[in-house]
Amino acid sequence: MPKKSIREMNNLERAHYSIRSRTFKMILACALIVSVASIAFGIFLYSVTLRDQNVALAHNIAKMPTMMYNTADCKAFADPVMEVYYENAEKSAGAENSEAYLNAFQKFYAGDFETIREKLYEIQERNEAYSVYLGAIDLKNKRLVYLIDSDHSDSYCPIGYTEEMSDNEISQYTDKSIKVPSEITNTEKFGYLCTSGVVLYRTDDYIVASFTDISMDEVIGRSWSIFWLYTLVLLVIGIVTAFVFTQIVKRKISRPINLLANAALKYSNADLESEGDNNHFADLNIHTGDEIENLCAVMEDMEKDIKARLKEIRSINAEKERINTELSLANRIQKSMLPGIFPAFPERKEFDIFACMRTAKAVGGDFYDFFLIDENHLCLVMADVSGKGIPAALFMMASKIILDSCAMLGKTPAEILSKTNQAISSKNAEEMFVTVWLGILDISTGELTAANAGHEYPMLMQSDGKFEPVLDKHGLFIGAIDGVKYTEYTLKLQPGAKLFLYTDGVTEATNADGEMFGTDRTVAALNTCADSAARELLQNMQSSIDSFVKEAEQLDDIAMLCLEYRGNDA
Repeated sequence: MPKKSIREMNNLERAHYSIRSRTFKMILACALIVSVASIAFGIFLYSVTLRDQNVALAHNIAKMPTMMYNTADCKAFADPVMEVYYENAEKSAGAENSEAYLNAFQKFYAGDFETIREKLYEIQERNEAYSVYLGAIDLKNKRLVYLIDSDHSDSYCPIGYTEEMSDNEISQYTDKSIKVPSEITNTEKFGYLCTSGVVLYRTDDYIVASFTDISMDEVIGRSWSIFWLYTLVLLVIGIVTAFVFTQIVKRKISRPINLLANAALKYSNADLESEGDNNHFADLNIHTGDEIENLCAVMEDMEKDIKARLKEIRSINAEKERINTELSLANRIQKSMLPGIFPAFPERKEFDIFACMRTAKAVGGDFYDFFLIDENHLCLVMADVSGKGIPAALFMMASKIILDSCAMLGKTPAEILSKTNQAISSKNAEEMFVTVWLGILDISTGELTAANAGHEYPMLMQSDGKFEPVLDKHGLFIGAIDGVKYTEYTLKLQPGAKLFLYTDGVTEATNADGEMFGTDRTVAALNTCADSAARELLQNMQSSIDSFVKEAEQLDDIAMLCLEYRGNDA
């Protein structure tokens, strides 16, 4: 596999790793493998055939002396030689074929020896055999004893010359079921020979036979010539075949794929926002009638679908942009409805107040409020509308206006909540609701009168203590049913006391593991900076929530308010 990507390669490397190049190499390799296998199998069959032909030839040539000389003629010459052989073999044990041993057979070179030898030589020459000779197989000592050798070369074997024979070689002549005795041998003296023989007669001690040797070196030479010829022919055929197939692959596969790749590259570099009529894939006009044509058709359909989707996305984005603009405007309007200038009452030294809100969406349903009813009474509101987004924001605006209006009439907290509930419940077709904590502080005395319509417990810290939840009595949330009465309670704020109001987005802030921030962590975070001013206390509270939640998505609106009461002596 290449180490570079296709885009990192130069033109030469791309050509090397191309489908066309790989196809050529693969077909050529397959052709070579098939060629070598075919040649090897062909050479094997050829060698077997030649071997069988040479064995048959050697056997037929070995029969010829038997037609010229009968058994009596052979016995007249062979038996005296074997008698001398046995006498000298025992005397010259371990020194066979020595000069002294072979001199014992000199007397047999007279008489008919040369006549018989010339006849055998004539048979050898006429049939182009390596050698034709008469020999005796010594069954006891497992040797071949040469009687008459026709050979006129340096490899001539004189009378009495012996060669060792294996049991397998001897069995070719002792086993009468073998009609054509044969043996392929390769010796240093005679080379690679195919030998066959015909038995002339047998005795208990030896077998006299006519033998013929056919040289196999020429057979091997011819086999190698055929091998190289076949190799060359098949190699040329393989190269031509690989080239032809490569051209077919180029026309049917490589070229269409390259066209698709180039079209895809042009398409990726094209201006997709343009609404022109460019048809990168339809213009290719690929008609291969296979999967590549199908791929081109799929790419053409994909281009059309993407164009249609992009047009739809542009329309959606335009609408989304318009909605985001309107939501941004709604967010600014909502924030402008809440007190956002701090310090809120710089001329009043008796108290300090700070509040903040962070919505989960562009607009939210949580809200806070604080305002002076008169010079000595400060109204505090913390509320949470059911749901989020635009519906909650609209309901929040209506709820805030009604609460503010009722509070300015000089009513008590319980009466304010009751009047607000009556106004909202009468026209609440969507069955939304809002939880509210509302308190009115007597600035001169520090007395805080409050009522709770299903909202979170406020957190109070007196001047000599720590933040603790005020477990007030909850009334029913506003907007559920008409005619609900709410219960008031009174808190005495000492100079230095702090009151912390919040929505459930604080305690229900959730991290990635699904764990909520909770009331205990809220109290602990407040007490880590209990001595801080109202602004720093809320900033620390927000940092504690963010550290807990980390990268998890904010699921609910968060609103917080802190009042620090200093008293008239401030």
